Amino acid sequence: MLPQELYDEVIDHLVGQVRTLVTCALVCKRWLLRCRYHLYCKVHLQTRRQLGLFYRSLNTDVSLRKIVASVSVHNPVHSSHTRYTGDDHIDLDIVSVLLVSILPNLDALLVTGHGDPSGMLHMGQITLRCATSLHMLSKLILHNLRFATLAALGRFVLGFPSLKVLHCTNVEVASHRHEHLVQAHTSRRLELSELNVSRHPACRKGR
Repeated sequence: MLPQELYDEVIDHLVGQVRTLVTCALVCKRWLLRCRYHLYCKVHLQTRRQLGLFYRSLNTDVSLRKIVASVSVHNPVHSSHTRYTGDDHIDLDIVSVLLVSILPNLDALLVTGHGDPSGMLHMGQITLRCATSLHMLSKLILHNLRFATLAALGRFVLGFPSLKVLHCTNVEVASHRHEHLVQAHTSRRLELSELNVSRHPACRKGR
């Protein structure tokens, strides 16, 4: 019998190959733990069905919850030739409640809205409230999102006390009216090691 380290090294070369990792996980118990780590360490969600399956697996085996370190939520782009259905869209409020309630070691969150600026994902009040509970999060990447006000954006970002890396691309504010931040947040400072704010050239057309 080969040493476990050798099996682990072979499985490590399968990162990103989901189907192969799933197949290998069914081979034997010695392969299962390493395969499971790579399947759940970085999770990519694009549909409600994927979110449902992910949530169900975390409830079936609670040990998986500690493995998840990064979650990427990507709402698909729909062209004029593609039919949009509600099942394709992931509600960020639902994801936020999920992350807060059962993922204690979440370190990175990547959220991408629709490619069309007019259909940008809206950051709901539930999302803003839940953000304050994600104390472990150190990396936040936002793309194609819309906040109600500039203060709402400020409250959301300040809600991550351990945040070190912040990337914002095509992040919009619906209203530019003057609004004060909540007092609890005004004295809080983020010690960011990396900040990147940009706007995709394609989103400037027609504005």
